[in-house]
Amino acid sequence: MKVGVSPTTRPTVFPLALGAAVIVTTEFLFVGALPAIAVSLQITESHASILISLFALSAAILGPLLTLVWSDYSPTVVLKRCMLALMLSHLALAMVPNLWLHGGIRILQGALLTPFISVASALAAELAPPKDKILAVARVNLGTIMGIVFVVPAFIALEAYLGLTVLFLLLAGASLLTHVLLPSTPVPASQTSSIANQLGILKQPMVLRHLAASALTFAVLFMPYSFIRLFINHAFGTAFLGTNETVASLVLLLFGIAGIWGNSLAAHHVEKHPRLTTGILTTAVALCTAMLSVVTNGAWLNLLLFALWGTAHSGSFLACQIRVMQATPQARAFALSLNIAVCNLGIAIGASAGSIALSHGGLGFIWPGCILLSALTITVLARTSRQV
Repeated sequence: MKVGVSPTTRPTVFPLALGAAVIVTTEFLFVGALPAIAVSLQITESHASILISLFALSAAILGPLLTLVWSDYSPTVVLKRCMLALMLSHLALAMVPNLWLHGGIRILQGALLTPFISVASALAAELAPPKDKILAVARVNLGTIMGIVFVVPAFIALEAYLGLTVLFLLLAGASLLTHVLLPSTPVPASQTSSIANQLGILKQPMVLRHLAASALTFAVLFMPYSFIRLFINHAFGTAFLGTNETVASLVLLLFGIAGIWGNSLAAHHVEKHPRLTTGILTTAVALCTAMLSVVTNGAWLNLLLFALWGTAHSGSFLACQIRVMQATPQARAFALSLNIAVCNLGIAIGASAGSIALSHGGLGFIWPGCILLSALTITVLARTSRQV
């Protein structure tokens, strides 16, 4: 199933997707390269992990505020500003290995992620013909998936050969490339409401329920995903396809490829059935992890389950975006920034809940939590507007 966009919008959507891949790589590179970063800054890995938390907190708290402040500017001006600031921040990371500087830069980068992703998605939908709006947002979201699934692992592998400085310079170059590819002529700002009116969506119960559903969805997604390597070891051990490292690489690749298809699949169903699509995908994640927890002697069945898990995992990202966009046509960019914020909260909740379950009973205690969170998500979705 191919995700396509009208030819007239394709030149604009490509740099949006590229920028999404760059900024998501910026976030998750620190997760995979944490040992190297700790060595570079001459600190422990536990201290270095604070840099990951600073990014996430900034994206959740400062990101929506920055999106709101910039709402009167042309979307392309906002996006080009984000990429220019991101380029300068990577150059600083490459040149000065200092903990305090890294901390400040991670706060800046986290604040930039939210307006870039939210404004890029809203712009892609606005520029596309009516029949292609969802597919345009899906193409931007594809950049996010490609960044997480392919670019981040590739950069982590390259770090051993090139070092962190070169990786930061590559990200600076990619940011500059995105800045150049974005249209130089400002796209007129959409007819957004005033800041006060945009903030007014926070008083709408239906919008709050949609945001709560997004937070719960991401809690379901990341309760098991945070420990996907443990699921791989449990499912295959060393008896299938060679070593654990080989198995992990192949399964994660399968997970990622399935995720690309999941993004396309969601794009073709979420517009007409946003709540149903979200509920089905969330339930699929919970059921796949439940089966992976109990099936130990079916290698090919487990591969299928990981593929289905990857499909539902990535498809849920787009489903949450579209639901919130449809619920808030008067303030799409700000609403999407709030969606990113609550999704980060959901990630934290899911990872923490998974850690607690793991410490009390192993992987077998994770899937019941996923089932319960999935049921709660469906309950909240059922209370949202019938029109959305």
